[in-house]
Amino acid sequence: MRDKSISDKYAGDPNALVDVPAGGGFADMVAAKGDKEIGDRINKIIGQLADANESLKGAINVADFNDEEKLGKAQAMVDRLTKLVAIFEGLDFGRNRAEGDDLLGDAYEYLMRHGELYTEENIRERLNMRDFMATLRSSGVETGGPLPFGQSDRQSFANQLDRFLAGIAS
Repeated sequence: MRDKSISDKYAGDPNALVDVPAGGGFADMVAAKGDKEIGDRINKIIGQLADANESLKGAINVADFNDEEKLGKAQAMVDRLTKLVAIFEGLDFGRNRAEGDDLLGDAYEYLMRHGELYTEENIRERLNMRDFMATLRSSGVETGGPLPFGQSDRQSFANQLDRFLAGIAS
């Protein structure tokens, strides 16, 4: 079984679905843990990733990780963002058998979908459905796939991310 922990598995892969530019990967966020400028660094890392992937613009770069009102000031912000990165760093998606996933997709599916915060139970249900649909597709059945994300989906994602960040700030 391949390793499904959070990583930059597409970094440097010219055939990847997501372009992970130098300085725009999860490893860069891990390196920012504990840094007094972590909020600004995360904004820049996510900005580089969005700039390199047109389809991610307006979806992943809407949150401000340097917002003192939501994340606290000085060391409080550093501690919260370091904790947030550590949470993602420690996630293990080893039971997720679907192939072709990317870091953002895995993290997004683990935490939220269209503004809905995931629980262990509904994560399991969705991963089972995804595995089932992958089996159908691999056997030649046309499944149609999900609808593309619209502006309201992006806004719901941003709102849920804000609520999540506010929750770890408490």
